[in-house]
Amino acid sequence: MKLKWHLIFLFFLFIIGFAAATVQRTEETLVKDSFQVDPSNYKAFEFRFDLQSMIGTRLAGSFLAQGNNSKDIEVYVMDEYALINWKNGFQAKSIFDSGRVSAGVFDTAMDKDHFYVIVDNSFSDSVKNVSLRLDATFDKAFLGLSYYSIFVLGALIFAGAFYGIIVFYGTKTQMEIRDWLIPAIVLILLVGFSWFFNPNVLTLITGLVSLVVAVSTFENIRLTRKTVEEMKATRISQTRPHVIVDLELENFLMFLALRNIGNGVARDVVLNFDPPLGNSQGMVVSEMPLFKKVDYFAPDKKIRTLFDSGISYFGASPKLPRVFNVSLSYVDDEKKEKYEEVIKLDLSIYESLHFTTKKDMNDLVKETDAIKKTLERIERNLRADHSRN
Repeated sequence: MKLKWHLIFLFFLFIIGFAAATVQRTEETLVKDSFQVDPSNYKAFEFRFDLQSMIGTRLAGSFLAQGNNSKDIEVYVMDEYALINWKNGFQAKSIFDSGRVSAGVFDTAMDKDHFYVIVDNSFSDSVKNVSLRLDATFDKAFLGLSYYSIFVLGALIFAGAFYGIIVFYGTKTQMEIRDWLIPAIVLILLVGFSWFFNPNVLTLITGLVSLVVAVSTFENIRLTRKTVEEMKATRISQTRPHVIVDLELENFLMFLALRNIGNGVARDVVLNFDPPLGNSQGMVVSEMPLFKKVDYFAPDKKIRTLFDSGISYFGASPKLPRVFNVSLSYVDDEKKEKYEEVIKLDLSIYESLHFTTKKDMNDLVKETDAIKKTLERIERNLRADHSRN
């Protein structure tokens, strides 16, 4: 399955999760009627609510009573157990009790899934004409499912799909999702939308399974991104330039070398030595144009210059620096990638070598001058002896 199908599937889950986590505010008229209630009698309306799919349920009502001799009525809202007690003359706890009035309104939260609205005229000996309206308002979960389970399911799918879309779009990879992952998500959808299960059990199962799948999804995405990053790093390492600076030895002479050991062209190579690199003759080698900036440096190219002799450098007084930090910065041939690094150039590792047993160019010059002066002195003496004779 290619990336575009991953994105389509994740976008589908995104829509489902958004819809599942969305509730719809609903108002439903239960009763809108006018009727008569005989003397010493009552009229009852029975209702059943599916509170598992109704959030924040409220029952609102209004009533008006009219009669020839009296215009009063009593209205109750009570559950089935309270109704039994009330019908048998015992004290009953009502959800709403209007008292004896001619008209009234009420608006009460409803947490009972089975209840009755009673219009009572049992206290009177006259007929009452009653107008009654009852409305229920509530937030209805998507497809009427248990809002506990659908919130868990919807939130996880929404978050997982949204995260997946961003990650896969950002990586632009053609990697495949594990084969078991998509069937697992589909299974969760089927379980979540099977409303014939016990809602409490469904909540637990859906939450746990969704959590496992979400964690597995994130882990798969993380591994995919890691693989892509490793592939990118490998590709870059095979084609990138890699500039180094190093010290090279030939007999008793030291050379400072700049090399591109990578497979790509380096441009705008800039070096900075800390402290500045100078030799025993007082020349600051790091200020040479070669070690300031190189505009174009081909792969496998090396440039070097004579730095100093080992005897002169390590024998100089005062003592010259042994350790230098060389900062390098350069870009690739297309100037898309910039590379920066610091190389530690440690000359002290060469100090204990055989430099002290050999003579450098200065010593050879001195010896040559001494031989020349000796020959000149011998020649003068020979001429003087010849003149005396």
